[in-house]
Order: sequence, then structure tokens, then C-alpha cells
Amino acid sequence: MTFLELVQRLRDRSSVAGTGPSTVLGQTGELGRLVSWIVEADNEIQNKWFDWKFLWDESSFDSIDTVADYSLPLVAHFATFDPGSGRHGPKVWLGDDQLNFVPWSQFDKVQYTATGQPYDFTVKPDGKIKLAPTPDAVYTIDYEYYKKPVLLANNGDVSLIPERFHNAIIARALIFYANYEAAGELKEEGGEWLSSLMMQLEADQLPNADHFRYSSNNDIQVEVH
Repeated sequence: MTFLELVQRLRDRSSVAGTGPSTVLGQTGELGRLVSWIVEADNEIQNKWFDWKFLWDESSFDSIDTVADYSLPLVAHFATFDPGSGRHGPKVWLGDDQLNFVPWSQFDKVQYTATGQPYDFTVKPDGKIKLAPTPDAVYTIDYEYYKKPVLLANNGDVSLIPERFHNAIIARALIFYANYEAAGELKEEGGEWLSSLMMQLEADQLPNADHFRYSSNNDIQVEVH
């Protein structure tokens, strides 16, 4: 559903009188509140877990000779290896070599007095990634990451949350509406609806959680003949 369709569905579900809205832009009063509650609900759900599968992505950038710091504005967190994989650390690569992550609190720039091919990196408090040693040439850095949540703004915008779970946005927004109207029964209805939908979303979109939705605990087995 688009942003506009989410607001329209919320109006229907909350039994707000009238029709529409025909746009999310410039709304005031009750329709304005419906618009803002959809934005707030979508943002809240996106922010609940930083490693939602729907926030995962991969990208790369080229280093610049003698430049150590780089801004990656879409990155909220780097993806990391599962502890049981036998590997560790963020998935940041230079060619076939994984760069070693050094926490900022342990990063000591005096250890990197020369330029060269980077083999370490850290993340500064301002969110910039610092390569170490400082690159002496152009190197391509590949990385996997989880995006920062994206706010709905225009009529045709679509939430990053998979569409089959968009009702969770409406359910959370319905609770905001019920709180504003002091509508206890509607709040209870929205809470029950949201609880069920969030269990489905988390089972589908959190790492290693999909087994929660199977009717038995039997693992899937693949045999090669």
C-alpha cells in the first residue's frame, strides 16, 4: 500500500466520518492527525530492530588517495557474521579480504603512521567510517549493511516494511487514534491486531526466527543423492 492508501485505510478502520483523504499533503485537523500517525507508526516499527531483513542492503565505495574518512549516509549498522558461522565482525571487504573492525574506543591513530592498503577500519562517533592505514590509492570497499529507516512523505511512497505486513502500520496507528480519542475498546482491538501482525512480521523478517511459524519443530532437511 502507498502512504495515501495507508491513511485511507486508517480512516476507514477508525470510522472517521467523511471520505478520502485524496492526498497526504497539507492535511490539518483530524485528517492531519491520521497522516502523522501513519508516519509515526511506520517509523516506530522500522526502528524496533536494526537487523530487520527488509533493512538489509549491500553497496560499495571507492577510496580516495590520502583520504581516510568517508560518509555513508544510508548506513545505520554494518551487517555482521552470525556467531555460529566461524567468522566474526562486520561484513566489510577490500577484494577478497575482510577488513578488521576496531571499536572507536580502542582505535589508536598512532598505530597507522604510513599510508597503504587499508586492512582495519573503525566507525567514528559522527558515523563516518575511517580506513586504516590511510589509503595510498583507489581501493573498492564492499559492505553489507542495514539501512536507516525511511520516513513516508509523499502520496506514492511505499514503506520499506514488506507490503503483506502493512496492516501492522495501520494497527499501530489505530492505537494512536484510540489513545487520542480515549476509545478503550478500539485501543484493545488495535493492540490485539498489532500483536498478531508483529509476531508474523518478526518471524518472517528477523534473522533465525522463521522457524517460529512452523507447526512443528522439525528442521527442513535436504538430501543429495
